[in-house]
Formats: sequence, structure tokens, C-alpha cells
Amino acid sequence: MSNFPKIVIVTPSFNQGHLLEQTIKSVIGQNYENLRYFVVDGQSQDNSVEVIRKYEDHLSGWVSEPDNGQTSAINKGWQMEKEADIYAWINSDDYLLPGCLLTIAEAYEDSIKSKENVGVFAGSGLKVDLQGNTVKTVDVKKITKHCPRTAFQFLQPSAFFTGAAIKDVGMLNESLAYTMDWELVLRINKKYKIKYIDSLLGAYRDYGDTKTRTGGWERLKESAMVGREYNGPTDRNYILYKLYSGLLSNQKSSQMFSPALRKSIAVRARSIVDKMTYPRSHMIHW
Repeated sequence: MSNFPKIVIVTPSFNQGHLLEQTIKSVIGQNYENLRYFVVDGQSQDNSVEVIRKYEDHLSGWVSEPDNGQTSAINKGWQMEKEADIYAWINSDDYLLPGCLLTIAEAYEDSIKSKENVGVFAGSGLKVDLQGNTVKTVDVKKITKHCPRTAFQFLQPSAFFTGAAIKDVGMLNESLAYTMDWELVLRINKKYKIKYIDSLLGAYRDYGDTKTRTGGWERLKESAMVGREYNGPTDRNYILYKLYSGLLSNQKSSQMFSPALRKSIAVRARSIVDKMTYPRSHMIHW
């Protein structure tokens, strides 16, 4: 390529120094010629800053200061480079796969040449454990018609957003803690198309301490609220959440069953409905 598209990547970081080095190396190791890479740390108390300083000569910039969480940190990083062809983020426990940025750049150039109105590039990816062993391959060839409207079926580390789309619809919604990626895709998809790329681009680390795993009912509630906003009261995420929360809070069931039993019933009901609706709901994450 004669002119490499400018790609801006942000890593939001907080107390994950034991994983952060692999994340940083996966980005700078792309050896991509027109990359701006920022690390936005929320004033970690572990060795994160030490890791960042080790690689600061390869970074376009970094900060370590109190922030309002992951979503705010990503927006802060994007604002450090206000003009770009592509924007993305890679969390401090995830990583990019070799050749990812060149693949995205080529797809972007192809879309410009063909005058496609692309707002999101999404590729296949890997779910890995803490040791980096592959747990599952998330293949964009298996994406269903429900994506992205009621289901987010590709991995966030494999998602890239055009600068034109971000400038048009805005950055991440900072009121969201769990579904900001899905909501941004929904917002962009109102005006732009999603271009799926049949290549492995990113690795999502799946383990017990991730926000997705620990979000519990709050994550389900947020998914429900986003689903209702974009799809109305018949959205599957919203209906499922109302079912679960109803089982937990209904006055009659409160009188008949103990809180522990009601929670057990709700969780079992959730499991059954999840299996029935998969992969049509954002609640069932990948």
C-alpha cells in the first residue's frame, strides 16, 4: 500500500500489569507504519506503570491518572488523536493476532475503492484462557441474521471503527459499563454497514475476573436497556431480563419462596431460556 491508513488504538488499563505486557507487544509488534497507540491507565497500584514505561518509546502517548472507568478511558485515548481512518481499542487483558492491522488496512482501502459505506470492520477471533490457550474460535462465517440488532456475535478485540463513522455518530456512551461496544455498533449500523473479514484478528481472554463474567444482573440489565432503546419492548434481551428480574422480585413469589430459592429458580430459568434463544440475544455473549 502506498499510503497506509492511520489507525488509532487505545488500551484502557487498570491493575492488570501481569497481562498488559502481552497486550502492548501484540500492538507494537504489528510493525504497522501509520499507527498511533495510546495506553490510558486508571492510576493502577500494581506494576502496570512499570510495564508501560518499559515500552513508552513505542507508544504515541500514555497517562496514568484517575478516570471514570473503562469506557471513559477509551474515549480519552481516542481524543488524543482526533483525525484517523480507523479507531479501535484493545483491553489490557486481550491482544491482537499477527497481521491484524495490515488486514484491516487492506479491507479499509478496498472499501474506499469500491465506495462501500463501511462503518465497522469485524473479523474472526479467539477466546483464550489466562495462559493463552484457545478455548473457542469465534468465526464471522457463523454470524446470524440477529447480529448486531439483538446479538453481538463477534469479539470486541476483532472490531474496528472507521473515523468517518465515529465523527458522525460520536464515541462510546460513557453511561455504559458492559455494552458500550454493542451500543456503538448499533448506533453506527443505523447509517453504515458492517464489513465482516474472514481472518483471525484478535484474542479475547475469557476467565473468571472479566467484567463480562462478573457483571451478573447489572450486565443483563444494561443489555436489556440498550436492547429496548434500539428494538422496543419486544427486544429479546429486554424480555429475558424482565422474566429474570420478575422471578426475583415478584411479590407473590417473595411470599412463597425464600430469596435463595427464588434466585435459584431465576438462574435455572435463565439457563433454559438462554439455550432456547442462543444466539439471538446479546445476553448470551459469544
